Amino acid sequence: MDCPYSPEDILVWLYGEMPPEGASAFEEHLAGCETCRETVARFRRTREVLDEAADVELPPKLAGDIDLPRSRRRLRHAAAGLVAVAALLLIMVLMGRDSALGELRIVPQGIELTIFSEQSSLPESYTSANDIQARQAMFQMAGPPRRRMQPRRPPRRWGLALIRDKRNIFNLPEGDSEITFTDVAATIDPETVRFESLTDPEAAVVREQNFEFDLASPQAVLKRYIDRPITLKFRADDMLEGYLASFDRKQLGVTTKAGGEPQIIPRSSIARIQLEKLPEGLVTRPTLRWIIRNTKPGDHETVLSYLAGKMKWRADYVVVVHPGDVLDLKGWVTIVNQSGASYHDAKLKLMAGDVHRVREEPIRVNQPLDGSASEFNMEVAYQFKEKAFFEYHLYTLQRSATLLDNQTKQISLLEAQGVKCKRKYVFDAARDASRVRVSLEFKNEKANRLGMPLPKGRVRIMMNDPDGEQQLHNTDSIDHTPKDEEVELTLGLARGLIGERTQTDRKRLGERSREESYRIRLRNHRDEDVVIVVREHMQAGAEWKFIRKSHEFEKEDANTVRFAVAVPVNMEKVLTYTVRYHW
Repeated sequence: MDCPYSPEDILVWLYGEMPPEGASAFEEHLAGCETCRETVARFRRTREVLDEAADVELPPKLAGDIDLPRSRRRLRHAAAGLVAVAALLLIMVLMGRDSALGELRIVPQGIELTIFSEQSSLPESYTSANDIQARQAMFQMAGPPRRRMQPRRPPRRWGLALIRDKRNIFNLPEGDSEITFTDVAATIDPETVRFESLTDPEAAVVREQNFEFDLASPQAVLKRYIDRPITLKFRADDMLEGYLASFDRKQLGVTTKAGGEPQIIPRSSIARIQLEKLPEGLVTRPTLRWIIRNTKPGDHETVLSYLAGKMKWRADYVVVVHPGDVLDLKGWVTIVNQSGASYHDAKLKLMAGDVHRVREEPIRVNQPLDGSASEFNMEVAYQFKEKAFFEYHLYTLQRSATLLDNQTKQISLLEAQGVKCKRKYVFDAARDASRVRVSLEFKNEKANRLGMPLPKGRVRIMMNDPDGEQQLHNTDSIDHTPKDEEVELTLGLARGLIGERTQTDRKRLGERSREESYRIRLRNHRDEDVVIVVREHMQAGAEWKFIRKSHEFEKEDANTVRFAVAVPVNMEKVLTYTVRYHW
């Protein structure tokens, strides 16, 4: 395997100009690369020679030419400039030597991920490249069915990410060249792939692009070994050499000579299948290949961008409710990567909002689903910086992060303590019969120690039990909530509060009019006074107005009203009203 570090990279490290992350990676590489160690030793000897030159006395004529005081006519006072010039000359020599070799090298420079929230929808018929390959393998292994099956629709919450992969291509020659990128996502959408030279976009032009996802699975390898020699080793240490005639998931058909009668051998009896070599045309990892026509030979900084599925994120919140109507809020970002690739030291951006994608025609092949397990990892104490982006909110992590394939990672989003809240008691007989529902309300503003747009997510509500231990009280969810807006969390049904709703009268006033009367009893068996909001729903599609009412009301919408009723401790309050409908 070619060394990814050039002599220029080694000089940058030697003079302390390489960023800390890159320096750490190079030092780890240096421990196992003899070529790089020899290059470092050679550069260090050159540097020592340059340092010794700083003690050489300048000739009087030269000292006069550069107009230095007589007491400072030694090269030591110009050493920094001479060292810089010498290093520059050395780099130029090395670059010229490297170009003369004509070795084309591709070195990763950095990757940026923009992951859309879990609520962002993919087309119902979205099919990624690795699913196509897996379906085809199953189709080939099982043999052609009597009829093609309709594809099974995948889950709609697979997730979506935009990936920008920067790589430097050194010594790209003039003319047509084949460029290969590995380590790309297996769930790539090939139609969204874009390759561009940032050095000179007009000089390096893509003439042909190929995405190779025919992976070297056991079924794909066996398919290419039909009528070719194989060796079977059995569990009893026996061995059979022959030619592969057929195969499926349970058995192999093998002949002892080409074209002979096959023996049917169960796979359960086979310990190992030995092949001469890996068939051509298969790749071990998803690979992108381009034919690039270049008119500017030399080094090019390039960027590859594409969309990939099976990457998603969501917000998870933990709320701890304390006595005195105060709560603590902790927010986490949960990221799931099942894209088939790992991303090391990536710049991470999270998009909150629902992204629309056009529905596409399904690919009509069979689909087995990947059931690989996921790894769970947690990181804390880092926050995101939020910015508005069109109709969405963009959260950028202020450091790099590594996302491994089949990994679930959690990163701290926000933390607020001492958030003021208030309890809200609501009686809605159409929803809860005779029970009163309780919720928590707080304002997402800076004055309340918040003020950051909150992404849509799941909320776990914790409370202290009588022994002072935190217990899970309830779970709820919040929608995308801008700053300075109210957030409401449902806690459940209130203890010690009862509501009863009774229709007391109904009169028909004509063919298109009637009156209805209601009585609502509210009882408080708690040890504190409460205000209960009574929510009533008027008949839809009719004009209505109150003829009589015992309490004032507010309209929530065209057909919903609410009454606020104060109920003292161990008391009962009665709400009555008569409404007239006309249609």
